[in-house]
Amino acid sequence: MENMSVNENNMIKPLYETETDVTLKDYKKMAMAYNGVVYYMVVRALFFVAIVLMYMVYAGKTFKALIGGLCCATVVFLVYMFLEKIRCESAYNNLIQINNGNSRIKYYFYEDCMGNTAFSSRYDELHNIVEDKNNYYIFAEDNNVFMICKDNCDENLLMHIDALKKNVKFNKRSDYYGK
Repeated sequence: MENMSVNENNMIKPLYETETDVTLKDYKKMAMAYNGVVYYMVVRALFFVAIVLMYMVYAGKTFKALIGGLCCATVVFLVYMFLEKIRCESAYNNLIQINNGNSRIKYYFYEDCMGNTAFSSRYDELHNIVEDKNNYYIFAEDNNVFMICKDNCDENLLMHIDALKKNVKFNKRSDYYGK
């Protein structure tokens, strides 16, 4: 920390700062990146149900059994998606409440850690960094995710995040996130 500058309040100045205006749509995309493994498991389960049902038809079971099984699988999937939608909206509303009703979140990047007003994380505690067209999703300890909007980052911060992305030491949890 010897190279860090200090502001007038004797606080360490961040190397980089950015803000992200988090919309419900963006939050759902972040949740999808975070919960990717859950969605894959649901799709695999539905695929398994479809194979079992095809076998039932092949083995001579009735067409009613096939329709009933497909209806059950569809209902389970729709209930899961509905519950996931409610959970995501509730988490988004909690995020806005924690941020004093503001959907704009300010992120700070220091030499060895990053954070926002709610939590911070050391770079060596990061699990993964997923990038899409508009955002970086930085997965940290304790199920925390930083969503960084690329359009609000200067060139140096984008290079810093790319360097972090290359240096993240994947642990067992990183297998759950999209790569």
